[in-house]
Amino acid sequence: MNLKQELMRNNSIVMGSGLVVAAISFVFNIVLARWLQPIEFGLYSLALTIVGIFIIFTNFGIGQTAIRYLAHYIEAGRYGSAKALLLQLLKYRVVLLVLIGFLLIFLPDSIAAIIFQKPEATFIVFLSGFLLMIHSLEEFLQTILNGFKEFFGVSAMMIIKKIGESIFALSFVAAGWHVFGAVLGLFLASILSIFVSLRYFLKQKNVLQARAQPFERESIARFGVWASFLTIVVVLFTMSDQFLVSIFADVEDIGFYRIAITWTAAISTLFPVSATVLYPYFSGNKEAIRKRIFSNAIRYASIFSFPLAFLLSAYSGSIIASFYGISYISAASVLQILSLSAIPVLFSTILFYYFSGVNEPGVPTKITGSILVLHITLVIVLLSQFGIVGAAIGTVISRCVEALVMAFAAKKRHNLPFHPAIFLKPLLAITIVYVLVLQLTITSIAELVLYGIGSLALYLGILYAFRGFSKNDFIIVWDIIRRR
Repeated sequence: MNLKQELMRNNSIVMGSGLVVAAISFVFNIVLARWLQPIEFGLYSLALTIVGIFIIFTNFGIGQTAIRYLAHYIEAGRYGSAKALLLQLLKYRVVLLVLIGFLLIFLPDSIAAIIFQKPEATFIVFLSGFLLMIHSLEEFLQTILNGFKEFFGVSAMMIIKKIGESIFALSFVAAGWHVFGAVLGLFLASILSIFVSLRYFLKQKNVLQARAQPFERESIARFGVWASFLTIVVVLFTMSDQFLVSIFADVEDIGFYRIAITWTAAISTLFPVSATVLYPYFSGNKEAIRKRIFSNAIRYASIFSFPLAFLLSAYSGSIIASFYGISYISAASVLQILSLSAIPVLFSTILFYYFSGVNEPGVPTKITGSILVLHITLVIVLLSQFGIVGAAIGTVISRCVEALVMAFAAKKRHNLPFHPAIFLKPLLAITIVYVLVLQLTITSIAELVLYGIGSLALYLGILYAFRGFSKNDFIIVWDIIRRR
């Protein structure tokens, strides 16, 4: 199997499972939101925000280090070094997750009252400690499988977890266990996912049966330091708007913002080239091959992210009203703005993996770290003035700045290809469709689906007329979809 076929196969596995996970997640989140209603769904969303923020202190770059150097050692046939590195990283991860998890478990009242200014959320903080520990271990095992390029195992973990969440959480909520039942369902689903991961982990006999050998501690330590800063910065950038909303907004607004985040994040799932799959190839191939892979990834990211983000914005009101009900309509105005952030986020993610893959994690760390100050400032100011819609506006602005600065750095340091037409043609095509969609009146889910499909078809037709999408692109995309 050549590199192109291997990349296509692995991408098909990850993205195919991503679609399954996205479908299950949407049904699960919609049903859960309807059953819990805004206040309890807000508390549930607060638990996820707490886990998302505190989990960075159990990682410190361990995940990125594992993926990069495990892939490197295995490709070089140094299975003993891979084993020694794996054991060392596992020890660090377990110690960190226990320390941070116990912090939440033993100090829930202080954290709820002082940090989140919500004394009524003490029990939620307590539950989050247990959820954090199991999620952190699950995340570590998933990154290890990525380092092994065991993408089928990662996909199995994701799917089984989502199925488990749907069964456990919804069953407990239906039984009258409310928010506790929802969080308990997530906990049990993660345990199930861990058991699935062990099956694929134990298949790596070359590594597991090898005698531990020395590894380059100094170079890995240097990479790990930058990866630690990068992990903290990236997660803070990703979670800070949700964190600030959790502090300054009402409980219901936390749930509304979470709904908008969920729909916006789904765009990366629908993107036909997975950045997670690209990362090991950025780490282990020659410069010319890396640039070719990067160029194709950026082009397809542009073709697909623009229509998905803009159409999600255009149909936001109909989506919220149709799926969640009128009690959640406040989420529509947030989704209308926040969905546009998916475009720069996707570009930044690809650039982030490229820099990390070529052993330059310091570049995106410095860029994102600098813009993080702008991001937090914008979110705080706009949140105080316009509520959760202001938080969404601040997020979109800072994400665009991040992507532009990172692209400039990539062009300057590695002369990576950025052709204006790659971005301008999709933007012009979707702008035309966006204006037309705003004139529509939608009264049912059936109309929403029909108009959505029609809008995508019209966009591709216009883009084809602009020569931004060729017959060969149709064949490639169809092949990816068919392989899923």
